[in-house]
Amino acid sequence: MNNYVEIIGPSCIGKSTIANRLAEETNQRGYEVINSTKRKIPVSILSLSRLRMFYRLFSHIKFKMKGSFLNSIVRAVYILKTPLRKNSKSGSKYVIIDQGPVGAVSSVGIKGDKWNSLSKHLFPQNGDWNSTFIFLSISETEHNVRRKKRIESRKQLMEKKSRRWVVYLKSILMPGWGATGKEGIDLEERFRCYDFWKAELKKSGANCVSIHLDDFSTQEIVNIILENDSNNTNLRKSVNSN
Repeated sequence: MNNYVEIIGPSCIGKSTIANRLAEETNQRGYEVINSTKRKIPVSILSLSRLRMFYRLFSHIKFKMKGSFLNSIVRAVYILKTPLRKNSKSGSKYVIIDQGPVGAVSSVGIKGDKWNSLSKHLFPQNGDWNSTFIFLSISETEHNVRRKKRIESRKQLMEKKSRRWVVYLKSILMPGWGATGKEGIDLEERFRCYDFWKAELKKSGANCVSIHLDDFSTQEIVNIILENDSNNTNLRKSVNSN
């Protein structure tokens, strides 16, 4: 069975660090790892229902959230980004996403009953995938420390003239890249969105895990994710055999 993991949380919380460590561990276990921090995830909106949802998302981001035309298109496509169906053939893929659809949906304040139909577009729907969503939280003090590190790192990039255009393009074309935790809606509203989508994803059969970063090291979090995926996969196998 293939595994699909999205790591969700505010900017600067440490999603990429966890994703990269998880990729190392799963690669050592023999999986074909697709890590969004290192490799592009295939995008597919080639269905009528997905095109309709694309238009709804674009309209929300462009007109309600006052996004630019280009950024609204990019973010709407980004939200609908899931592995193509053909990726499930080998049964040994491990897809890890640290800036994924659920995080992107929450960052623009999308929640509520009128958006229920969006949940089926947020993760692979066929039976060959074990889907897990990791919802991260952190204390305000620790978050501020990490934000300062991100801001300093970005300043250093901007000081290199040859890299400025790269930073600019990435900030437009890669939602969440280089973010400092102050963009978009406030954190309280974002966490309300996380709670809404957590409940909806559970209804859809996905596995959701909440982790407070102050309580665990990166390796401990990776171990929790791997143990959770293993337990969930074994449960699915048991159900299918019956």
